[in-house]
Amino acid sequence: MSHLSRHPFIALGIAVVFVLAALLLVRLSTGAKTDTPKPRLVTVGIVSPIRQDLDVRLSYTADISPNQVVNIFSRVDGYIAKLHIDKGDFARADQLLLEIDHTDYRHAVNQAKPTCLPPRQESRSRMRWFAMSSSHSSACNR
Repeated sequence: MSHLSRHPFIALGIAVVFVLAALLLVRLSTGAKTDTPKPRLVTVGIVSPIRQDLDVRLSYTADISPNQVVNIFSRVDGYIAKLHIDKGDFARADQLLLEIDHTDYRHAVNQAKPTCLPPRQESRSRMRWFAMSSSHSSACNR
């Protein structure tokens, strides 16, 4: 008995098992109640059908995905000046999709023109220097 007093949780567990076994034994010995199913009586009404059109509208939630996705990139950076097509529209080959604002590029070209022009004086030394300058000529030929 001193073993059980040292471990009170073990003693409590054994007591709970005995109580549950006793309740199960009592329940099985008295017999379970048997419920006899009662027949249910269902009343159904009968209506003659009316022939007419139905106005039925269904709405669903869906994800629409394209057959093909194509990434489009421009050769130059800039702001979009005008869109010629909307999102989801069909596009044909060689169709103009948008126009990029060209004012920044016109300004850069106008600034670069004076450096690309040949010198005004026709001296041989300047013409020779201009022809031999590969970096200068390659920058102007672009």
